[in-house]
Amino acid sequence: MWKSLSLLAFLAVLPTTGFSQTPSQPDFKKLTLEELLDVNVTSVSRRDEPLGQTAAAITVITSEDIRRTGVTSIPEALRLVPGMQVARIGASSWAISARGFNSQLSDKMLVLIDGRTVYSPIFAGVFWELQDLVLDDVDRIEVVRGPGGTLWGANAVNGVVSIITKSAHRTRSTTIIATGGGAESLASASFREGAAISPDTSYRVYGKYSYRDQLVFPNGTPSQDSARFGRVGFRVDSSKGQNEFTLQADAFRGLEGLPGRPDAKLLGGDLLGRWSRRIANDSSIQVKASYDRLLRRALPNSDIHQKIFDIELQHDFAAGVHQITWGAGYRWNNDTAFPMPSLQFIPVSRTYPLGTAFIQDEILLAQDRLRLQFGSKFEHNDFSGFEVQPSIRASWTIRPEAFMWVAVSRALRTPTRFDTDSNIPEGAVTLFGNKDFKSEDVVAFESGYRSQIARRISADFAAFFNIYDDLRTIELVPGPRTAVSFLNNLNAKTYGGEVSVNFDATESLRFSSGYAYLGKRLRMDPGHIDFAGNSLEGNDPKHQFFIRAAVDISQRIEWDSTLRFVSRLPSPATPKYFEFDARIGWNPMATVELSAIGRNLLHKRHTEFAQTTTIQAQRDVYGRVAIRF
Repeated sequence: MWKSLSLLAFLAVLPTTGFSQTPSQPDFKKLTLEELLDVNVTSVSRRDEPLGQTAAAITVITSEDIRRTGVTSIPEALRLVPGMQVARIGASSWAISARGFNSQLSDKMLVLIDGRTVYSPIFAGVFWELQDLVLDDVDRIEVVRGPGGTLWGANAVNGVVSIITKSAHRTRSTTIIATGGGAESLASASFREGAAISPDTSYRVYGKYSYRDQLVFPNGTPSQDSARFGRVGFRVDSSKGQNEFTLQADAFRGLEGLPGRPDAKLLGGDLLGRWSRRIANDSSIQVKASYDRLLRRALPNSDIHQKIFDIELQHDFAAGVHQITWGAGYRWNNDTAFPMPSLQFIPVSRTYPLGTAFIQDEILLAQDRLRLQFGSKFEHNDFSGFEVQPSIRASWTIRPEAFMWVAVSRALRTPTRFDTDSNIPEGAVTLFGNKDFKSEDVVAFESGYRSQIARRISADFAAFFNIYDDLRTIELVPGPRTAVSFLNNLNAKTYGGEVSVNFDATESLRFSSGYAYLGKRLRMDPGHIDFAGNSLEGNDPKHQFFIRAAVDISQRIEWDSTLRFVSRLPSPATPKYFEFDARIGWNPMATVELSAIGRNLLHKRHTEFAQTTTIQAQRDVYGRVAIRF
């Protein structure tokens, strides 16, 4: 019974699941390893800084990486990041986390799209099937492994994934991409049209439709989890003098299958506006506002209508050796969860605002070779009240091609409606939310070293030791009938590290590799027993490894391949596996790209993440046609 109960948290929501883009961002296809380390990133300091001098474990997935690997979704692209646990659960559902605690709704990683959070305030975690972007419009994905709460706020406990799309100034063209023919990637098509309205204003409009076929159960029978999604949207960018303005919007509709149940219906959209102004060479200001709306109906478990409004101000300025970033924001959350047989929320409807402020001071010393960063995030939420998330980072540029850093941070996973207001009946046992549920917290110790070892070799090392407290447990509570509730009596320690190496063997052949090790120890407070055996706190591999080769066979033919390994998952037990992905691309003319892509080529099917109902990923071979003019 306890296994069934512990998974109801996920069955209720089973799918049927940084900042402004600067026009000057380079064409990644032409960059050498040295130039890649000079690419500006924004996810660590909330302002531009070179990747090679960023005091955090950060990886950038470029638009060229996305194109050349032939991936069809953001989760597939995240497999290129050392230390990311990425596991396929269903046709469009995934378990994704960094540095442990992976599950279908991994609640310790914050995900942003152009600075707009897509973390669920109701259930925690991210519904990855809703983030079905036009991948050709993604400029880069910045992935920070380790806490980011000081600047980004609650729930950036183990990392931040920041998806940054291209400015409309860079998409003044027409693109048509069609993918299909595979066992899973049955059909997908996207269209984008962009042009200049005036010399300083550009727009693009786009649409995408995707149909992912059902996967299979271990016995080979269909899992009935096919997914169909449609999305349309636009973006307008304008640059006038020292001012930049962006307005963008998306609307989507989808159906997702679940074994033995009606298709889940998803309908929603978002609107984002951003204005920034360069006040002086060392001072700038930005205001960003967004509105999200989502209807998610997965009968008989949930029927939820959600609305979010968010506004934020940020100001950067220099004062002597100090570079100060500060800001404040307000978020209005409202949802209505209609009572269902498997899940109810009390109260049915709730509004819960969030007020935030942050400040960070970066001090430049020793002729800018030594940098110290001090800062904190201050938040007040309706569930746990006032929270503080401080950090301190230090970095040293040993020489132009060698850089090391250390950091100590505190980050929080704040309560959600599911933690506090849920009511889930399961036979003779009922799971109740806990109005006094506390924030989960981590104190993280990190260090790293990044170096251009030779002209053609670069390496990045990171190590961490994390101490978690007040993690969620499911425990029996006294009363006239058998009941369990969410409490905070689990502690944990995790430790490990990641290493990545890039090697340009020749001008036309590049190798990229990554390895990650994760150790994790869980400990209940004395006198407490978790009714679910801590099964909600993730199922993580100790070892992960990948090596990727990208070669230009000729001026018109490309070959890309990736071998990846994931060690066994302990509970529920999932066997270790190797897999191999490959793509061959041909450009018969400058405007046309033809590709043949293979996924999971070593096995007919395999399990990546076991649950009560286990669905297996299949070998998949499909084609893609891209026309750009």
